[in-house]
Amino acid sequence: MRITSHLANGAKHFHLRDTRHKSIIKTEKDRVFEPGVFEPGVFNEPLVIYLSNEEAQELGTETIDALTLAKEVIKFWEPYVTKPVT
Repeated sequence: MRITSHLANGAKHFHLRDTRHKSIIKTEKDRVFEPGVFEPGVFNEPLVIYLSNEEAQELGTETIDALTLAKEVIKFWEPYVTKPVT
């Protein structure tokens, strides 16, 4: 939740510099070639999230791509949103 909160706040304000959030060091696209060399969509350019030491230790990785993070968030929340309301 800390990572997604940090990303959401960064997206809302267009930067990750809010001092309340300490989960992410930086984000960047993982590119093989310089932008504009090939047509858009030829290569996958995932958004890579560089985690703080605390988050990296908890997740067991220093980086995670946005799509993998999204899948992990869905996997976490799915049991809560698919339960029948009683």
